[in-house]
Amino acid sequence: MELIEYFKSHQGEMINFLEKLVSRESPSSDKEAVNVCSSFLIKEFKKIGTKINHFPQDDIGDLYLIEYPPPTTKV
Repeated sequence: MELIEYFKSHQGEMINFLEKLVSRESPSSDKEAVNVCSSFLIKEFKKIGTKINHFPQDDIGDLYLIEYPPPTTKV
C-alpha cells in the first residue's frame, strides 16, 4: 500500500486521535493538566510496545523517555 493510500484510509482515526489530544488542555504552568495529557499519550505509546521511563517532577509535569524497540530483522 502506498503511503498516500494508507493515510487516506486512516484519516478518520487520525482526526479522532488529534481531537482527543488537543481537547486535553495542558498549559505548561499546570502540572496536573500536563500529567493528564501525558497519561493519555503514554497509554497510546504502550499500545505500540514502546519502552517508557518515567521521571516524576515536583513542580512541573512529569517527564518521560519513550524508546521504540529496535526493529527485528530476519536473515
